[in-house]
Amino acid sequence: NQLYLLKESISQEMHIDHLKDNKDLQVNIDISLHHYPCGLLSLDKIDIFDSHTKNVKENLSMTRLSANDSELEAYSHNASLTIDQRLEVIKDQLHNKEGCRLRGNMDIKMINGDFHISFHDFLFEKQILEMQDGYVPDFSHTINHLYFGKNGESEMKRGMREFQIETFESLKDHSELNLPRRINVHHGLLYQINVVPTKLLYSSDENVDLYQYSSSILPVAGPYYQINFTLRIENVSMFYSKKSPMYSHFFIQCMTILGGTYMILSVFKGFIEDGVLNVIYMRRIGKLE
Repeated sequence: NQLYLLKESISQEMHIDHLKDNKDLQVNIDISLHHYPCGLLSLDKIDIFDSHTKNVKENLSMTRLSANDSELEAYSHNASLTIDQRLEVIKDQLHNKEGCRLRGNMDIKMINGDFHISFHDFLFEKQILEMQDGYVPDFSHTINHLYFGKNGESEMKRGMREFQIETFESLKDHSELNLPRRINVHHGLLYQINVVPTKLLYSSDENVDLYQYSSSILPVAGPYYQINFTLRIENVSMFYSKKSPMYSHFFIQCMTILGGTYMILSVFKGFIEDGVLNVIYMRRIGKLE
């Protein structure tokens, strides 16, 4: 154990980042949709400059889930299928009450925008299912993890421990279940997320970039039909630094404590000496029996 006087100190500062708009930010997501089939799943992203990308692939993958959430097999959209063939695949997944797990990462610009999970790239298929079978999507889900940046969960746990930060992943293991019953048969969900870039400077001069975020959740009734993550990337960056005190500071602190102790002892010694001299004087003048 370190002596208290040699304990590392933690400081916090806020900096304005005027160049963040030119940077990319990695989004790491792992989400299980318990009653929504992979055959209809599309992840889209859009930013404030209306750059809209549908059915994002990048480093994302899908896995079919059974009715009890057991993983079945990997799934990918086959662009060579006809509309009838795609409908047959989707109907089979719906009949088996399958869900879908989406996980991996993608890049976004560090500007305000959103990404959302829905059927937008398969709108025609969804409309046919709606007209023929009365299909209504169920977006009940669990966010297994959602965090930002290229440093993973082990680095986040280290930062939380070393810098006493509460969390970098406020939506980890968050569930929104039974949405058709809780909200409406027609429903969606909006996550409003504020992302704060965070730099950790360890006493060894090691720099680590992480991202804190806060979130609020807004259920939406009506034909919203998506899980939407609206992102606000803050211009303010948090800097946490950890420094080991210099031994000169330790020496000065020790001398201060010793000096204070010496002063207390001197005062105490003065009280004793004054008391003894007072007793001797009283005896000499005959006032002490």
